This record gives sequence, C-alpha cells and structure tokens, in this order.
Amino acid sequence: MKKNLNICKCNFHFDLDPKIKFEHLLFDTGEWETISCPSWSNPDPLDFVVNGKKFIDKYKNYQKKTGQESALLIGHGKIGGLKAVVVGYNFAFGGSAFSQRENVNIKQDSKVDSLLQKKIELDRSRFDNTYFTLQLYYGDVDTAKETLERSREMYPHIPVELSFETPNYKVQTGRFKDKLIGLKTLDTVKRNFPSAFLLTRRKD
Repeated sequence: MKKNLNICKCNFHFDLDPKIKFEHLLFDTGEWETISCPSWSNPDPLDFVVNGKKFIDKYKNYQKKTGQESALLIGHGKIGGLKAVVVGYNFAFGGSAFSQRENVNIKQDSKVDSLLQKKIELDRSRFDNTYFTLQLYYGDVDTAKETLERSREMYPHIPVELSFETPNYKVQTGRFKDKLIGLKTLDTVKRNFPSAFLLTRRKD
C-alpha cells in the first residue's frame, strides 16, 4: 500500500507522512529542504503532565518515532517553478495524544480569566458603539442636496442624512449593525450611486 501512497484497493486514503507528500505530490522533481524549528522554541512551556507522565517525554518519543522536530514539518522548494513554503502536519506525532480518555493538568495564571473578561467587555462595548453606513457623496453643497433628494426618492425605506465635514458636505444612508446586510444594501444602492461605499462609524 505504501507504493500506492497509502491508498487502499477499496479507494480509502490513509494518512500520509508529510515527507512523502512533499517528495511525491508537491515539490518539483521531489526536491525540497527542511526549515528547522527555531532553537529558542520550547515545545512544552506549560509543563504538561498527562496521566502522571511529563508531556516532554512523550514529545521526545514522537521525535524518535517520526524523525521530525515537531508535529509540523516545514519545507521550502519550488512548485510549478515558483518558490514555495509548505507546512505539513504529521498525525503520527502525537495526533491523538490528548484524547478525552486522558487528563491534562494545565498551570494557568489566575490573571488569565480576568484578562479574558476585560476582552469580552471591550468587544461588547465596541459592538454596541459601532455601526455601518453607506456614504453616497462627499463634496459641494448643491450636489450633496441633489444626492440627498435622489436617495429619498429611490430608497424611501432607508434613512438618509446630510452633514458637513470641513471643507465638504457628505450624504450617508442607513445604519447597519450587521456588516453583511450593509454590503448587500450597498450592491443595490451602487446601481444608482456607483461611487457609494461602506463606512464604519462610531456613535457620538
């Protein structure tokens, strides 16, 4: 089955070592070079303990088993004549090391939960105070007024406003919390206002 790149006669594709993928399926003429892990990297910064065993010991066993420095194999070479860098994941390098059957003890700083909560609050505040609008025009007052009236006639269901921002007037329409809805509305509005674009605004 190895000669057939781990494809069974039943047409099932078994997992394939990234080295084999690089050599036979990706890089031109199978020529490529490995990009090594940085010497300063620590594969176990949290000192994981799994079922009473240090994860670093498991990690070293995976290195011997696969011949890789880490689960990710990074190679560079040429694909179709173009320079390329490819990252491949080797499932044999502890792919099932942390299953639901194992207990993992993680040493976590008590400040992590507090920081996460602050991040949630900031995101909520940003969402509450941000909306999307469509800018139809930015320029002289006469054209701005004409644009305002045209918008009211063509899209009476979408609120539109005229405001002044030194040194020009601007016409903006709609307030959308959902960016996707704003973009869909933009597609419609552009038929009559081709220079319109989506703008992110914050509440005053």
